[in-house]
Amino acid sequence: MMLSAISKFIKTRKRCRDKVERPLKLFGHRLRAGNAGFTLIEVLIAMGISGVVLAGIYGAYQGQLKTFNTQEQIVDMQQNIRVGLYFIEKELRMAGLDPTGNAGAGITVANADTITFSMDFTGGAGDGIDNDGDTLVDEGSDGSDSDGDTLIDEPDEAEWYNGTTADANEQVTYALSNDADGDGINDGLPTQNADDSTCDLLRNGQVLASNIDALNFVYLGVDPAQTGCNEDCQLALPIANPDDIRSVQVTLVARAGAVIPGMSFRHTDQTAYYNLHPADQIILPAQNDGFRRIRLTSVVRCRNLGL
Repeated sequence: MMLSAISKFIKTRKRCRDKVERPLKLFGHRLRAGNAGFTLIEVLIAMGISGVVLAGIYGAYQGQLKTFNTQEQIVDMQQNIRVGLYFIEKELRMAGLDPTGNAGAGITVANADTITFSMDFTGGAGDGIDNDGDTLVDEGSDGSDSDGDTLIDEPDEAEWYNGTTADANEQVTYALSNDADGDGINDGLPTQNADDSTCDLLRNGQVLASNIDALNFVYLGVDPAQTGCNEDCQLALPIANPDDIRSVQVTLVARAGAVIPGMSFRHTDQTAYYNLHPADQIILPAQNDGFRRIRLTSVVRCRNLGL
């Protein structure tokens, strides 16, 4: 009885197995039920998980790309404005340098949007004077350069003053390249394309710094018309006598590079940029565009003026 029951169970199990495996035949090969492949639901779940992972990876990559591009634009903007302000400060401190008193050096053009000044610090190699005082002109006793070594004008004396401001880099003008109306503001604003509104800081017509949207000068000095105004009074424009200038306040507003949609973080510049002195003077109104901007201001003491 027991053997009959076991034999019947084995036969029944074999028939059930055959019914399960028969539809899984592929090209004449019998496949086991456990290796039949993935169901449609399993495939959809795997695709969904993969999509979520890929979307996360792309989102992180896009965020890093935007961060990199935005930081690069800001760094370029800061470098441009710092280079421009550095050179203006450096040369303005030399304005009016005139050791001989014969060069007529000083500030010759003093406007809100541009400045021109001169200084005498080169040309000594051809002025016929022993500027370095090495006393090698007369190595004998006849008062002349007997051996013809012409050491009165040595090459190292080129960096000495010579009583004129006609030598290279002794007359300097700073202005904007795209400011035909003379208001100290880039005439190409507003725009979303940097190429259509290129405005550079020019030194004697040569580009010194790029993407400068505003340039402003304020002149401080002696005003005989005001009692007690000896050093730091703001001089009204136009300035009647440039010799009254003692300091120059320089303000620059620089702009980041071109706006690339989707490649950097979005930004709307709603800031109005004011002067340091007078504090209520707007030198660049809010543009409400997609560019980032920065303002730097410096007051330069012209140590060679008013001596």
